[in-house]
Amino acid sequence: MDLISVILPAYNCEKWVERCIKSILNQTYKNIQLIIINDGSTDNSLEICKKYENDKIIIINKENSGVSETRNIGLEKAEGKYIFFIDADDYIKDDCIENMYKKAKEYDADVVKCDNEQFNDKGTIKKDKLFNNIYLYDMQDNNSKNQILNEMVETYKYNNVWGELILTEKAKKIKFDKNLAMGEDFLYNYDLYNICDKILVIPDEYYCYYLNKSGMNFNESMSKIKRKIEDTIYFYKKILENSHGIKEYKILQNFIKELVLHIVMIANNKEMSKKDKKQYLQNILNNDIFKTVNKKVKLEDIEFQNKRHKIVGKYIIKLDYTKLYMYLEYVYKPLKTIKLKMG
Repeated sequence: MDLISVILPAYNCEKWVERCIKSILNQTYKNIQLIIINDGSTDNSLEICKKYENDKIIIINKENSGVSETRNIGLEKAEGKYIFFIDADDYIKDDCIENMYKKAKEYDADVVKCDNEQFNDKGTIKKDKLFNNIYLYDMQDNNSKNQILNEMVETYKYNNVWGELILTEKAKKIKFDKNLAMGEDFLYNYDLYNICDKILVIPDEYYCYYLNKSGMNFNESMSKIKRKIEDTIYFYKKILENSHGIKEYKILQNFIKELVLHIVMIANNKEMSKKDKKQYLQNILNNDIFKTVNKKVKLEDIEFQNKRHKIVGKYIIKLDYTKLYMYLEYVYKPLKTIKLKMG
C-alpha cells in the first residue's frame, strides 16, 4: 500500500476542522500521512488540531499568508506517492481514499477527480452531477487533451483541487500562485493537467463540500470587490499567456462572463463615491486585455446568467466605462435593491 499525503490548510475553522480530521482518520485506507498547516488562525483551530498530532499527523503552524502559500508548504512536506487536498470545513466519505487509489492504479492515472456532495447545516443539497460516467482523458491525444482543457475554461467542473488524488511526482512540479486570492485552484489544475499523461474523472460523490451560507456576503467591502476583479484579470492574462492550444476567443468569452459577476457588485457598494466608482471602472477598462476583448469578442457568443449581466457585458466589451457606470448606478442598483426587498 502506497503512502498517501492528505494536505489540510486550516484557518479559523474551529467549528468544522475536527469533523474533517475524523473523516480522514476513519478512512478504510490506512496508510495516510496527514499534513495540517495552520495559517495563523486566531480561534482555537490550532489547539483542536494538536489533539491529533502523532507520527502520521504533522502540524505546521505559521503566520497567516493565504491558502496558496499554505498548500505549497504542504506540497513540500508531502512524502506520499499520491497527494489529496481537502478543505477544513469539508469532509470525505470513509471509502474515498481507498476507492480513488484503486482507480488511479487500475487506469494508471496521474489524477483521479471525483464528484462531490454538497451540504449545509440543514443537510444535503441537491445539485447537478459534475460527471455522469467514468472517463479517462489521454493527454497524449490532442483531441482528448483539447476536450478537457476546453471543459476547464467553459465550465466550473475543474475549479477546485479538493477531491483530487494526484500523483506526487506531478503535483510537486506545480505551485499555487501566491498573487491570487481567488482562482488559484483552477490555475494550479490548468498547469497540472498539462504535464499529466492521464486524467480520470469518476461520478462517485466521495467528497462532501460544505456550503457555508454565513460566509456569503452580498455587500462585500470595496477592497474585496477590487481584489476579485483584479484577480480575475490577472488570472485570465496568465491563461492567455499559456493557452495550451485553447482558442483565444473562448478564453476571452469566459473572462467577460466571469468578470461581470464581480463588476456588478460595485453597484450596491456604498464605500466609494460616484466619482471614484466611475474612475475605477475607467482604470479597469484601460487594461490592455480589454483591447483584445474589444477586437475579438462578440456579445452574442456569450451565455450570461441574465439580461442585466448581458448589458453590463456589452458596455465592458465596448470599453464604454461611462455607460457601464450609469447602468450600474442608476438601473442595476435599483433593480437589485427591489429584488432583495421582494426576496
